[in-house]
Amino acid sequence: MRKSSKGFTLIELMIVAAIIGIMALVTAPNLVSGLPTYRIKAAVRDCTSQLRNARSRAIKNKEAVTVSFDTDENIMIIDDLTFPPSNEGSFTNKYGSGVAFGSGSATTGVAGESIPSDAVSFNDNQFTFTARGLADFGAGNMNGAAYFTNNREDAYAITVNAAGAVAIRRWRGSAWGR
Repeated sequence: MRKSSKGFTLIELMIVAAIIGIMALVTAPNLVSGLPTYRIKAAVRDCTSQLRNARSRAIKNKEAVTVSFDTDENIMIIDDLTFPPSNEGSFTNKYGSGVAFGSGSATTGVAGESIPSDAVSFNDNQFTFTARGLADFGAGNMNGAAYFTNNREDAYAITVNAAGAVAIRRWRGSAWGR
């Protein structure tokens, strides 16, 4: 009678475990170094989503929705509702990696202007979406931006134009891109 051998030997299992361990050691630093960029992108996308929702709400409810930026607390306020929500704290608390209002490594604003010291270019750090979805910036402005940075000095901007369009821009070393 023949004895059949099924399964893996201990040596085969140890070799596979060693290969997996080596792969983990090689990829872990890349994952960790990418966290600040991932976190600022998440914050900017979430903030942009909140702004687009505010515009939609203004149109749907046929009423103005005011958006303001509190750069001292690192929060955005939409009709008395804070983002990030008050139980999550500021952008820095929610996303980590030093995500906050700031210009990072950017040297100019999205329209070539100088970036304000508080990193928000809206009049009085606020604007309003009208019942028609247009953005009202107050006297003299046709657009504005809120700038975000992290502890790696990455720079992102969320822009709003007079038509109410909300867009994300990224600093690419010498110019703003999409």
